[in-house]
Amino acid sequence: MGLHFDHKISFGNILTSFSIIISIKTLCISYSKDRFIRKRQHADKIRDAAYRSFAKMERWLTISSSFYYDSQPLYVEVSELFGTNYNITEARDYLWKSLNKVQAVIRDKILNEDSESAYMELYSYHPDVRNLFRVTYQNLKEFEEARWGNLLEKTQAVIKKFKEYEEDHSGFFSLLLKYGKFLGS
Repeated sequence: MGLHFDHKISFGNILTSFSIIISIKTLCISYSKDRFIRKRQHADKIRDAAYRSFAKMERWLTISSSFYYDSQPLYVEVSELFGTNYNITEARDYLWKSLNKVQAVIRDKILNEDSESAYMELYSYHPDVRNLFRVTYQNLKEFEEARWGNLLEKTQAVIKKFKEYEEDHSGFFSLLLKYGKFLGS
C-alpha cells in the first residue's frame, strides 16, 4: 500500500484549510493580547509597589518636617520661663530637654510607619532595589542627624546672644521670635 494523493480540491478541503488558518490566526492574536494584558498587569503591580514605597518615604519626610511645627510652642514656653526667673541657662536646658522629647516622639512615629521596609514589594521585581533603598535611607538618617546637630548648634549660638539680655530682662521674647526663624531653617 502506497501513499495516494488525490489531486482534486473540493470545497470541503478549502473550507477546512481556511478554518485551520483562521483558528491559528485567532490563537496568535489571543496569545498576543493575553501577553500584552499580563505585561500590563505586571507593570501595574510594579508601579503600585513603587508608589507605596515612595509614599512611605514621603511620609517619613512629612513626619520629620513636623518637628519644627511641633516645637514652635516650646519657644513661647521658654520665653515665659525666662520671663519668670530670668535664668538663661535654665531656659536653655528646658528648651533642649523639650526639643529632645519632641525629637523622640518624631522618631517613634517614623519607626511605627515602618518606612524602612518600603522596598520589600519592589525587591521581588528587582533585587538591586534593596541596596538603593538602604543607601537612600542611610542618607536620610545622616541628613536628619546633621539637621538635629545644626539645630542644637544654632540654638546655642542664639542663647549666647541672649546672655546680654539676661541682665536687663528685656527683649528676650523679641530676640526669640527674631532668631526663631534662624532656628527653623
